[in-house]
Amino acid sequence: MVRLLKIVYFWYLQERRNHHFVKENWRHVFVWPFVGAVLATILWGAALSKFESEKKDTQTRIAHEAVGLSNAYAKQMSGSIEKMDELSRYVKHDWEASGGKLKFEDLAAKGLFTSADFASFVVIGPDGTALTSTLPIPKGMSFRDRAYFDYHSRFTDQSLRIGTTLVGRLSGKRSLLLTRRLGNPDGSFAGVLVVAIASDFFSPFSDGTGFGESGLFALIGDDNVLRVSAVGSVVDAPGQFILRKIPDLRGREGTTRLFGKEWFADGKPRIVASTALNDYPFRALVALSEENTMQPFREMRAAYYRAGWMGSVILLFFVLVAMYLSARLVIRRGEEDELRLAYRTATDGGRDGFFLWQIVRDRNGIIVDFYMADCNERGAELYGMTRNQLIGARLHRLYPGGYGEQLVQAYRGGYDAGIYEDDIEPTPESRIEGKWLHRKMVRTREGV
Repeated sequence: MVRLLKIVYFWYLQERRNHHFVKENWRHVFVWPFVGAVLATILWGAALSKFESEKKDTQTRIAHEAVGLSNAYAKQMSGSIEKMDELSRYVKHDWEASGGKLKFEDLAAKGLFTSADFASFVVIGPDGTALTSTLPIPKGMSFRDRAYFDYHSRFTDQSLRIGTTLVGRLSGKRSLLLTRRLGNPDGSFAGVLVVAIASDFFSPFSDGTGFGESGLFALIGDDNVLRVSAVGSVVDAPGQFILRKIPDLRGREGTTRLFGKEWFADGKPRIVASTALNDYPFRALVALSEENTMQPFREMRAAYYRAGWMGSVILLFFVLVAMYLSARLVIRRGEEDELRLAYRTATDGGRDGFFLWQIVRDRNGIIVDFYMADCNERGAELYGMTRNQLIGARLHRLYPGGYGEQLVQAYRGGYDAGIYEDDIEPTPESRIEGKWLHRKMVRTREGV
């Protein structure tokens, strides 16, 4: 038990001494956390700067992409509406030229109006009943309650009118209704030509390519009424548009960012661009979802974060190791200083001269000289010099000529032997005063 207490006590003294060494030289140890903090700041500063740069580049690319898709969709819709406009003009002309005797049933039997894009062709008479249609007409069905019938019966507008998306009474499908007024030779109201177009006909590029799963497109009239919209390649059902509020982008170039339930049913933020159609009072609207378009940036950012945290952990490990090694070095230097102080105390108080000769080598590693690395005061007195004068002196300078070379050979022999001692009588060339001298050499790491 007593032995254990002694061990613990000496361990405590050793640790207390080590703590004193570290405390006295704390700058050498705690400079490493400062270095680590600077390096971490540079690391994360570079990463955050890279994030911002990539984010801006991605947002710019998305904006250009939205504008490009908006222009392409507007061009596509202009061409599609122009074709429907021309087709309805031809049908109107043939109907009016036949005196109302043209039968769509006969034309459908001959293979006309059978495209999947057309839900139905119907001519409604002035009384609101269907006169001819590409689809069977239930007996007694009336269309007088339709907004387009009321509009054409009251106004003489001859242009193609594009209504909103609804479920057709004859087809039972979601359709966008294109209507045109029919007239008698005297200009009076003769009915309405109704062309029901499948909503998918207005999908951009047929499959929504380039819009992503949450990308939105819409066809909006200058009256700010939504005609058709879709998310991805899925067209919204009538009355269930994901676009809840129509942004007023008329006359505005570039893009804008919209987000929240106020604008979209799913609340997802989107980059919105709008382009007016040529010759028609409509605008093509494209809204690209940031959830999809920013995904590559988020993946890149996550990869950089992982690399940053890994680098931070490695940096922390480096700092801890550097602090540990610095602390060990400080402790070792402190111990060396203690030993040197004890050595100086012991040697300076004695009658013997102590010298520490350090090796001087040439380019080939051969020992060619020795210089005085340290000595005590008694040793300096033997040379008739002060300690400060003697330290740093070389053997060849103290003893120029052949005697200096003899001493170099003797010291080299002592170094090679490890331990060497003899008794010598000082010669006239020797600078040491005395009759007989006992000389003992012990090899050190790089000297004797």
